[in-house]
Amino acid sequence: MGSTPYVTLYLFAAFVAIALAMFAWQRRYYRGGRPFALTMAALGFWLACQGLALASDNPRIAIGWTLVEYGGIVVIGPLYLLIAIAYSGQWRNVDAVARYVLFIPPLIFYGIALTTMSTGLWWRDVELDSSGYMYLVIERGPVFWMHTVYSYGCILTGIGLFVYAVLFAPPLHRYQSAVMLASAMIPVAGNVAYVFFAVRVPAIDDPTPFLLLMMGLIVYYATLRYQMLDLAPIAEREVFASLPDGVVVLDTQGNVASINQLATRLLAVTEARPLGKHLRSMLPPALSTSEFAHGLRFVQSGRTYQCNVAEGERERGLEIRVRPLPAANGRQAGSLLVVRDTTQRLQIEQARSRHINELNLISSIARAANTAVETSDLLDTLVHTLVGSGVWQRVVIGLNDEAHGCITTIVDSQHEDQALLELCRDPKPYIDVFAPLCQRIVLRLTPDDAHFTATPAAEWMRNNAMHSVLVV
Repeated sequence: MGSTPYVTLYLFAAFVAIALAMFAWQRRYYRGGRPFALTMAALGFWLACQGLALASDNPRIAIGWTLVEYGGIVVIGPLYLLIAIAYSGQWRNVDAVARYVLFIPPLIFYGIALTTMSTGLWWRDVELDSSGYMYLVIERGPVFWMHTVYSYGCILTGIGLFVYAVLFAPPLHRYQSAVMLASAMIPVAGNVAYVFFAVRVPAIDDPTPFLLLMMGLIVYYATLRYQMLDLAPIAEREVFASLPDGVVVLDTQGNVASINQLATRLLAVTEARPLGKHLRSMLPPALSTSEFAHGLRFVQSGRTYQCNVAEGERERGLEIRVRPLPAANGRQAGSLLVVRDTTQRLQIEQARSRHINELNLISSIARAANTAVETSDLLDTLVHTLVGSGVWQRVVIGLNDEAHGCITTIVDSQHEDQALLELCRDPKPYIDVFAPLCQRIVLRLTPDDAHFTATPAAEWMRNNAMHSVLVV
């Protein structure tokens, strides 16, 4: 049904496609390796069947091989989509069952195609055209167009994912993504021209399989040159996810190009899909209004920011290092954020600061006591030294009068007629509040304490906006 050179062309192309499938299958555990290998295997099956159809002088056998080759054709669309899903980083977001379900319609279509000579659902009519170059002239049936709609739905979705990869891939892989998108568009353009505009290339009829083979060769070259189907992207992703610090990659507009899970937790980013969104808009108010957030507008040099974020009743300390990311041409391609949890270090520093303050206070009290001549001077000096430390606003020294159930003020840092610690004559609050002092128990009281809230002292504290009183 055709000359030997064209049969040789198809069979050689089938051999190249199978070789590419074997090459990709060796990298099936890498990004996009498995669906790409299956795509090349399906393409090899398609080309081999078409070559056998051309080699046959019997029209019925030629038609039979042409129908059999649809076993490779119907799965190209779903496999194309799987390549795009893998390469755009969405593989883990698509359930395994959903990936298998993609191939149920192609199996149904293939079964109908094999029986079309009796049903007419795939082809309504077919005849041999021997003018110039011999190929089949086909009037396509309704199920063929259903297959076309389904395949192009998969392909258009895949193109959308490739565009997503180009727009939001890290700067290091953006060029690779663009190469992948360009190569993926080649067979799509050829198939649209063949199916919808009846564009035919002499001798080979449908150019789609050869354009698919061209895509495979481009990916093969890109694998050797740019490690497209290499282990590096997977290793990079795993290392990125397991870093002990939070890491965020921003583009020049401040949009998130990449972020690991630890960074979303440390920065309190609640957005489920932060990629492509402006980082500042997803930060909590304490960070979005900080110097760090304002500094993201123009990252000209490396800077380090110390920030605190409220986390329930606790406060989390953060150290955020911002660095510009230069492109190969020297221009800024984005910025890198490294976020480190410094809460433990902050707590240690705060405890050390409190300890130093306590030592300084003890030293001040000791010096003041050494300079006092009379007991009254000593007590007055102690009171004013404690207030001067900045820890307490008012200090009172009094005597515990158990007989009358009250505290008699001796020294008060604020000379007022009303004694801060004089309680009502009701013995109940006195027993609850001051009886523990007999056992040398230190009390910290607030106006809302149940045994203290109804006392004159608690009322006085509320009126003067005082939060607590320490009784020792």
